[in-house]
Amino acid sequence: MASNFAPANAKVVAEQKELDNLVRVLGENRLFLHKPCIEGTRRFVLQEIENEIQNVDDHNVIWIRGSPGVRKSALAASIAARLQEQDRHVILFRFDCTKSTTITTDALWRVVALGLARLYPSVRQHILDIVKNDKMPDPSNIDGRFKCLIKMPLFMLNSVPRGELPVIVIDALDECGGLRHDSSGKDGHKGLLRTLNRWIRIDHLKRFKLVITSRHDEFIQRMFPASVLIFLLATMSSQEILPPMTSTYSSSHDLIQWGREMHGSKGLLIVWSLALQAFLSGQQLLPTSSKWIPGYGLAF
Repeated sequence: MASNFAPANAKVVAEQKELDNLVRVLGENRLFLHKPCIEGTRRFVLQEIENEIQNVDDHNVIWIRGSPGVRKSALAASIAARLQEQDRHVILFRFDCTKSTTITTDALWRVVALGLARLYPSVRQHILDIVKNDKMPDPSNIDGRFKCLIKMPLFMLNSVPRGELPVIVIDALDECGGLRHDSSGKDGHKGLLRTLNRWIRIDHLKRFKLVITSRHDEFIQRMFPASVLIFLLATMSSQEILPPMTSTYSSSHDLIQWGREMHGSKGLLIVWSLALQAFLSGQQLLPTSSKWIPGYGLAF
């Protein structure tokens, strides 16, 4: 019985060895996404974005844009989680202005390439052949790396239905190279915009859905064509912010805890603000009493 499974097991071992070699050669610098939105919040915008992703014949790039503090990163994490719950493959990457020397444009495309190599043997073999033949460009050559890691191998996936291709989620795009995009990070930021511009214009790459979050950035704005779908994310309304008022939040302690989880002191301030509005309008925020919340808020 064991011998019948030996060829299959040998294939799995060989594929894993190839992947391990690829990760060792390319390296994989990445940051985990932030926590997703609190359950029950941002429902409308999440559904709208999900509908756009499922529509394979429409926009291939979805840009979620907003000011600092409107929870763009939480929304990106929620989108990824919802897709993964539906068994859709997602490749995740997050920039961070405080780690601009390691979380770079080259790191982004290496993570995307390795994610695709894990899913598709043809992509893995193509990149391995480039590495074995010593044809992989130097990391400073962003355009060459993009061609070898992304443009050429992904051409082999034209037969994969668009609805089955992985979704690429890139959080905090504007933080590539630091927020000011100056000094050492300037070239990396320019390289990011150049390669992204190719991604969204080359036919076989346009088949992939790309979800991006960032602050407003004039460089990104100029780079994107008019066909890019933009979600302008504003501060959440009370209906979007508040979790469903069930017995889970039937006490002051529970709602304070929710506020802390939401966004530290900002979350507590939101709780106080919403409660004050309810108090002034004669409404009741909780099934029991709302008086405790304004009192807590005044302690700030």
